[in-house]
Amino acid sequence: MTTDHNNQFTKNNDLLIEVTQFISQLDNAILSCNENSVYENNSWIQAFNETLREELKGYKVYDC
Repeated sequence: MTTDHNNQFTKNNDLLIEVTQFISQLDNAILSCNENSVYENNSWIQAFNETLREELKGYKVYDC
């Protein structure tokens, strides 16, 4: 994983795809943990999971 220690914006497509995939992996991991938890029936967990699902839709990468 590439780390930007200078906190600069980039137009590097490969780097942006790498970051997008990393974020998607994190969101998927959180969803998996939440869905397997005993707190699944709580409304706040369901709302949080739905927010993550919506975020994942925003991070989808399509080949052009």
